[in-house]
Amino acid sequence: MSSLSFLPSVFFSSSADDVALDEIRALGTPGEMVSLSFFLASSQFLAEIEIEISDLSQDSAVIHRGLLDLYVVKVWEQAGIGVYQSTTMDVAELLLKDDRECLHDHYSRRCAHWKNPRHWRHGLRPPQFYCGPTIRLHGPVRTSLEAGAKKQLWVSVKIPPEAGAGIYTGYITFKTKEEGEKRFSVLLEVLPIQLLQPPHDFFMWYKGTLDCVLSQHHVSERVFEAQLRDIYEHGFTSFSLAESKAHFLQKALDIAHRIGFCGNVVLTGGWRLGIESVDFKGMTPIYYVSDEADLRGESAMRSHADNWRKVKAHGGTTMASILNESNVKTVFRTGKENLTPDILLFHLVGNRHYFAMRSQFASAQEKTVYYYWLSHIEKPNVHRVLMGLLLWKSGAQGVAPYSYQHLPGRGSSPFDDFAPVEDEGHSKGKKGLRRSLMTTYPAAKGSIPTLQWKGLSAGITDLKYLTTLNATLEAATSRADPDLQNLAFEIQRRVDNFLNRLSWSRIEIPGPVQSEPYLDIAPWEYQMFREQMARDIVSLQNAMDTL
Repeated sequence: MSSLSFLPSVFFSSSADDVALDEIRALGTPGEMVSLSFFLASSQFLAEIEIEISDLSQDSAVIHRGLLDLYVVKVWEQAGIGVYQSTTMDVAELLLKDDRECLHDHYSRRCAHWKNPRHWRHGLRPPQFYCGPTIRLHGPVRTSLEAGAKKQLWVSVKIPPEAGAGIYTGYITFKTKEEGEKRFSVLLEVLPIQLLQPPHDFFMWYKGTLDCVLSQHHVSERVFEAQLRDIYEHGFTSFSLAESKAHFLQKALDIAHRIGFCGNVVLTGGWRLGIESVDFKGMTPIYYVSDEADLRGESAMRSHADNWRKVKAHGGTTMASILNESNVKTVFRTGKENLTPDILLFHLVGNRHYFAMRSQFASAQEKTVYYYWLSHIEKPNVHRVLMGLLLWKSGAQGVAPYSYQHLPGRGSSPFDDFAPVEDEGHSKGKKGLRRSLMTTYPAAKGSIPTLQWKGLSAGITDLKYLTTLNATLEAATSRADPDLQNLAFEIQRRVDNFLNRLSWSRIEIPGPVQSEPYLDIAPWEYQMFREQMARDIVSLQNAMDTL
């Protein structure tokens, strides 16, 4: 009898049910990134397990294994799960190919561009360039398992846009010296739905730079492209660039265009130099003119005014962040001059009351508003709700979680959650030292994904389903058929009942202990709501097709 067993996993939960599985199932749509998870358990010690996933096929149609990624979830010691360092706890976070690999990083005097190992300015202040751990980011999963222990496995499937509807089947192979080979079935149902792109802007703060003078966040061109591709494939439409020289900005834009970006690009540095010659490749430049000026005092307000005037003189679009919505008039008005940016970026935690009422008042919606929060906290369902269903309810035009990776100061490791973080004067708050701002983690050839990163992506997909369902409901209610009207009414009632449970006043975001956004909503309910939306879209489409 085999000692290996497979146990069901609640989505984004580190707990496993005790009922054994013989297959895992998921559903999705063409072009969607679908995630599945389950637990592996064993009654005896297994020193070496190799795990691979096959193609998924339906008759002659195939979703190639190159579009499927398999990970083992690493549980490691962290300084809590909130914004600030707190009580030590074991946290399920990293998605790795081998959870036993040493995450050894270091600093080097040599920059990523070997042909230009050192800029002349480095002679004045010798730099240190961060080097992420050299670990596998592709291929099979390898791990070990103690007797009686459980490990979570994670599967990501990029369904091709041209994939036909139907049930695709495949298997995961487990190879051990003790037991040989064992297979576990995977079933993916591709629905006949084309998800609509929501009108919202999904903007991710990205700090990587091609310029070796900016040594803290300098990356090679290869890593730069791999990280931007990762952002794009997880559903983000816009990103920021910190390039301060026109030729690096152009190279970065060329890479982003090649990947497929066509939304906004927020410039945090390059706009200060002449960029009239830069080709934005169809992307829209947004100029970030100030950062939380209501926290930083008079000098920051003067800097905001200067930057705003420069950008407006050239006809550019401005963006600025602010901690508290009530400070907008004080910060952005100088005498009779209105220096309010075109896009206001509000820190979410201190402005939940504003977003609770914003969608109720048309006058509040005259301003273009995004919200942001710190996305490094290990709370996947918090990020899922903020990126998706609460964004729908907020009346905001976009979101901007911070950040993809914000490397700590010189000599510090982003893999050390207990070290002080050098963060431009913001590392120490009222509640203690801030933790490393890692939504994903750096690697020598790209990035290490995390459960919170998958949570952000899941929220974007939720909103795509809700946008598609809403459009389908509008089409259905425009038909004069009583049965169709009744079906649409029942579906709308079901959607409203769930969305009404998502409260702005009760959501828990930055705290050090609670991992779920709401204590009265179980983790599995978010995934069930998405699957119900998917089934409802199909039901409405089928009902309209029969008329």
